[in-house]
Amino acid sequence: MYHSLIRLPMVLFFVALATTCCRGQKPAPEPAAPPTAPPSTTLTTLPDRSEDTVQEIAPTGGSPDDIAAESAESDIESLLDQATTRESCNVVMGCAVAAAIIAHGEDAVPPIIARYQSLGTPNYQKFHLIDLLGRIDSERALPFLREELEAKHWEARTRSAFALGHLGSRRDLARLKSHLASTTETQDHAFRYALAFAVETLGGEGGGAHILEGLSAQSINERNWGYTRFAVEAAAELRLTGACPLLRLAVEHRDIFLKKAAVAAAGMLTCNDQQLFQAIAAQLQSRVPSVRRQTQETLQKLTGITFTNFEQWQNYDQPDSATASP
Repeated sequence: MYHSLIRLPMVLFFVALATTCCRGQKPAPEPAAPPTAPPSTTLTTLPDRSEDTVQEIAPTGGSPDDIAAESAESDIESLLDQATTRESCNVVMGCAVAAAIIAHGEDAVPPIIARYQSLGTPNYQKFHLIDLLGRIDSERALPFLREELEAKHWEARTRSAFALGHLGSRRDLARLKSHLASTTETQDHAFRYALAFAVETLGGEGGGAHILEGLSAQSINERNWGYTRFAVEAAAELRLTGACPLLRLAVEHRDIFLKKAAVAAAGMLTCNDQQLFQAIAAQLQSRVPSVRRQTQETLQKLTGITFTNFEQWQNYDQPDSATASP
């Protein structure tokens, strides 16, 4: 007991001494991490992928020029859809979208040719596409038009010759004259009138005589009115004033399309033939609205007055010549 009490203070002394010695010491450092291996410089080979499993991602959008070109192409195709639909484009109403197609310029030439070649039925909706080519100032249409001079259908040949008259050059004269000579003794009358027109417009000679022959009384009475209409249109565009005395029979013809073409031609030529003038004024009584409208337009050009009915014309104090004085 006695000895235990003596040892107790000694134990407490040594405990306190150990605590005092450890207070100022830093904690033992943690063992260092094992060294890591340096990064590998060996290239990793990706697994092979066959072409069948690789999907190419198409680029989105495009350059402004590409976007504009796509938009124009889409617009042209839409307009051609309308131009080749009878409800919106026909020989009676004409073709309201023609001007919009022509406004696209030479960019419209390839689509027009492609659309023409895709159409099988030989009708107005197909052949008037050739007229559009003739009204676009682009040489891109020339190879097609020259080839169509050999077409089987007479209207394809005819409209192509007219278009060449608008677009061609003197380099085409020899070809056109050769065709013209070959049609002189045939029944290919409309093609002959169109060739004569092209020869005249490109600086050749002798074409006008063929056109005026097509307006003679015998020709108007014996030939298909569709052929004669091309002669009338050619005379008007060439400003052949010698056609004025010959237009009367065409104005009085029973076919409304030939009639309208002749009335319009008289206005373009500012004819002053009195018999022709009377024949035109009589068309104010026509039951066909488009004939009356064309008559009013022509009389307005010739007299400066808009006539709404035939009675008004009868009360008109006509000048000595068909064209009123300024």
